[in-house]
Amino acid sequence: MGKGIGREKRTYVEHQKLSMIKFINRVKLTLISSIFIVTALVFFLVYQPMQDELKKSLTENFVQISLTNYYAIENNIERCIEGAKSLSSRTMIKNAIGEYKNGKISLEELKTYTQAKYEDGAKAIDYIVLAERIVDDNTIAIYQIGDVAPVISSVEMEKGPISEVISKTVVKDERIYTVVYSPISIDNKVVGYDHVIYDLTKQIKLLCTKNMEIYLADDKVYQELLNASVKVENDSKMKIIMKDGLIYSIAPINNMYFVGTQKQSILYQPIFNLAKRIIIGGTAAFVCIVLIIYFYIIRYAKKELGILELSRNAYKQIAYIDHLTGAYSRQFLDIWDKSLRSYQNNYAVVMIDVDDFKRINDSYGHATGDKVLQQLATTILKSIRQSDLLIRYGGDEFVLVLSDIDAEFAQNLITRIESQLSEPDPIQIKISYGISMLTDNHDLKDSLNQADSKMYEVKAAKKAAVSKDILN
Repeated sequence: MGKGIGREKRTYVEHQKLSMIKFINRVKLTLISSIFIVTALVFFLVYQPMQDELKKSLTENFVQISLTNYYAIENNIERCIEGAKSLSSRTMIKNAIGEYKNGKISLEELKTYTQAKYEDGAKAIDYIVLAERIVDDNTIAIYQIGDVAPVISSVEMEKGPISEVISKTVVKDERIYTVVYSPISIDNKVVGYDHVIYDLTKQIKLLCTKNMEIYLADDKVYQELLNASVKVENDSKMKIIMKDGLIYSIAPINNMYFVGTQKQSILYQPIFNLAKRIIIGGTAAFVCIVLIIYFYIIRYAKKELGILELSRNAYKQIAYIDHLTGAYSRQFLDIWDKSLRSYQNNYAVVMIDVDDFKRINDSYGHATGDKVLQQLATTILKSIRQSDLLIRYGGDEFVLVLSDIDAEFAQNLITRIESQLSEPDPIQIKISYGISMLTDNHDLKDSLNQADSKMYEVKAAKKAAVSKDILN
């Protein structure tokens, strides 16, 4: 009987032992299953959505940087066009063509009279490497820096009368040139044209960074990118293409295509870093995994998204604010007109230009010229309301958009600004300006043209008065 009790005792102990082993195994299985389930839930419900959002934000940030660079190049090309147009509109040497056409002077006399004045005008234009004035298929004046013959030979020259401004961009020997044909008109009749070439290589290279490359491509390169079997996402302005581990942003510009490219591994590095940290965190205990991964991902995602938001706002600042004067940029004026302008308000539009700005640059240097522009902008900004806009329109030209005031009030405001500018200073700053009104049914471009015409009338009157004083 004692033996039976011993066997029962051993059987009970073994049973308890087996039960404990089963319990431990069940706990292990439950723990392992829980880890897999929680890991899967964390991956699909937390990490995957966060990764998609972070990737979207990184891609949008890349697009914002690309757009900033695109607008910078577009602005340079626009400056090239405006420079050629200003060269073609110089009155004195343009009138000489009229005298030639009327038989008052010979072709050689026209060339002699034009050359020096044409060179002076061309030297004042940034990035220019060739300026050539053509009248009746004859070159009557030319200004050239370096050898641009390969560029000319690679561009099909325009033939026949040039009735409107034509611009082309070409890439030759890894250099980027913009070619502009600008007609010369007298009494609405085209009498010749200027053939101007600009070298924009340096300006575009300055946009490149350690991680991002910027360049211009022709239609062949563009088609090769489009024809590739890659993922393509369409943005409102830019086409985004993923190919061979690179991300491309592409948009047409002039007759070429803007291309910004960056390695996906660099662009999406924050996502890779996040995945690495999650894997390391997965080696911890079950409770730690749930707590650490959850709180870490949320905090990390907010941090990364916050950094991207700040970065995006910084690039908009670059695109919309002129860094020299603190005024708004010309691109912002377009955005204001299309998206921010209230058509229930009336606006006074003032075109402002610094008198004899070229003389200031030539006499005192470009650094002093920059200080003049800064002082003018500072004086205006102190005098206007928060609802008003000051835009650096180009070079030494500014546009002032005044909300809900009439032309008389605008005139009084400009008079006060002129009086502040006339205070004692080593360099006397004088301005010319023109005022027009912008109402609900007016086009901003028309108002700008009206103000610009009035401004040039004022400048012409000043020059006439100076000439009269000299003669007297």
